[in-house]
Amino acid sequence: MKMTKTAKINRLCALCCVLAFCALFARKTGFFYTEKFLKVKADIERFYAVPPKKDFLYRLFFDYIKITNRKHINGVTILNDGRLMLDVDHPIIYLNERADAITALKEYLEKKDTPFLYIRAPSKLRDNTQLPKLYDNDIIMNADRFTALLNDRGVDILDLREQMTCDNLNFADAFFYGDHHWTAETALWAFGKVGMIMNDKYGFQLDEKIWSPQEYDFFVYRKEFLGSESSRINDPRLKEDITVIIPRFHTEFEIYNKIADENNNGTVTEMAASGGFPDVFTPKVKNKNNEAFTYADLNSFGSGFWQYKNLTAREQKKILLVSDSFAYPFVTYLASALYCVDYLYLDNATNKKLYPILENENYDLAVFLVSDFVISYYTAPSFEDDRLFIGSPPYR
Repeated sequence: MKMTKTAKINRLCALCCVLAFCALFARKTGFFYTEKFLKVKADIERFYAVPPKKDFLYRLFFDYIKITNRKHINGVTILNDGRLMLDVDHPIIYLNERADAITALKEYLEKKDTPFLYIRAPSKLRDNTQLPKLYDNDIIMNADRFTALLNDRGVDILDLREQMTCDNLNFADAFFYGDHHWTAETALWAFGKVGMIMNDKYGFQLDEKIWSPQEYDFFVYRKEFLGSESSRINDPRLKEDITVIIPRFHTEFEIYNKIADENNNGTVTEMAASGGFPDVFTPKVKNKNNEAFTYADLNSFGSGFWQYKNLTAREQKKILLVSDSFAYPFVTYLASALYCVDYLYLDNATNKKLYPILENENYDLAVFLVSDFVISYYTAPSFEDDRLFIGSPPYR
């Protein structure tokens, strides 16, 4: 028999009362556990494709997890200081294969007289002391091992985890509360560290003012960002602030898509966009009303293989940057300092276009920036499908 509308509402009210009772008294009584709570939640969802008061139910579930001192929900760990972190527990990590591939890229570029720098971007954990009891995490250890492998192979390395520790940066502030990325403020700090080593070691002559915070305007959007980890919790109360950083100095960019034509081997002929920094990278700051921001809003041209030309740059050099999404804001500041930056976002399909395009390119420096998070979080059944698989040089 089909339930009447009134019967459904009565049943929903009864189930909500049970949920509320569980959340309020579970810690004291000790009789209610996550499994029972999930069963009740599943009963509701079985009767309603979109449950009434959906946001309320999600918030109640999250409150229940916290009240009963659970430290895990929907693939997210709740750290001891309350921050959220995506779980990382993959047994297959191609550390040696990745190190060999990056070393082969370095050797290939050096034959073209292009120096190569690997940059390690840290995860949001300073160390593992914020992990809940009985919970283990290998993000830092795996990245340590990977960096050591590259060092043994003679790769130049800039370890930003080490730099953050030396500068006594607060990891909790340098990353989002509910997202695995660093903030735009931290990305600007990282650009300064990279800019100094570009000057000291690779013959660039960047004006140090270009990475000074005083040269930028900071636009803070209050409670408009729901991060990757917070999204999994499904609690809109977890929205947090996000800062968009815009240069005060004049910039004029041309953006080209290097893989728009499958047959042109990276020869770019048509612009995808042009204009000043906010016009091409962060157009949302020009809107009067914004309801929400994503991390991709820090760079509208962050995913793919792009060429950024800065027509106002004093440093008339060209570099290659290969990176994960940690570079979304970082590369915009780098592009503000140089005439040309070719930026490849690490993606298995796009990566395979790298060597064919490199055959026709020459750079003053190549940079490979990867976060500790990506090293441990992304894996695949075979190395050919791995996030960091970039193929092999054509003459190897």
